[in-house]
Amino acid sequence: MPRFTSPRNLSTLLSALFCASAIALEAQQIPLAVLQQLNTRAGEMAYQRKDWATAQDLLSNAILLNPNDGRVAYYLGTALIIDKDHDPQKLRAGSFYYARAAVLMREPSLVNWVKRQYVSMFRTPLGLNTYWDFVRATPIAPEKADDYPMAPPEPFDALMAFQMIRDELLGPQGQAFFQDGLSMNQTPRFKGKIVSLMPRENPIEIVLNVDSPKGDLKIFLTKALPGTAPIGSSIEVEGLARNYQPAPFFQLMLLSEPKEVRGWPVPIPVEASVVGGPRPQGQ
Repeated sequence: MPRFTSPRNLSTLLSALFCASAIALEAQQIPLAVLQQLNTRAGEMAYQRKDWATAQDLLSNAILLNPNDGRVAYYLGTALIIDKDHDPQKLRAGSFYYARAAVLMREPSLVNWVKRQYVSMFRTPLGLNTYWDFVRATPIAPEKADDYPMAPPEPFDALMAFQMIRDELLGPQGQAFFQDGLSMNQTPRFKGKIVSLMPRENPIEIVLNVDSPKGDLKIFLTKALPGTAPIGSSIEVEGLARNYQPAPFFQLMLLSEPKEVRGWPVPIPVEASVVGGPRPQGQ
């Protein structure tokens, strides 16, 4: 039998809803599905009132009764994340419930949020595929941080970050890692030497040598860069992982805004960067 928590700061209506559901649960007088609906409704009311602590309690009760309710997982995740200033551990649990909601509702925007949040917390996309497996198999957020999957060590520098990502993509689970962890996720900042520009003036595509003279990083720009740069000169860049090719030689492909390029010899106007709105999708 699920163990309920005691909500705090309830209005008369919320208190009545919670007490009725708890008493009914103890007496086993009504189906668990009805109790789940009662706690969900009361939790959503607390959510709308921005009573985050109460919403967390009631929605936690609802998720105990039905761990596969993606909508409740989303609301619970939001209430935890908004309330993270009162307890930093709530960010981890809230991110977990967002991931659960993403899996249960198959919502791409939530998937991408979880990817970005994971990289923000651990400074690497490595381990994200393992995290998704954990989320799919775990119905309730663990109480202890040690019960979550351990993220790989943070890379020492940009070259090591690139090498670690490359090795993961070339491994037996490379495609799963790309889809679950890297695809359309923000990458670390990489540094490389220019191998080619297309076109030579005002390029919209750049191939860099990060760890291979053949060019193992290809940049697709949302807008052309002004002027040109000497072949062999070094620049730094980050962006969204767009695709990768394992053969005939490895190449990672990014979608980048001009403002994400550093070291370009010609000043990049501010208006050259895409400000706001979604980035272009697809390959």
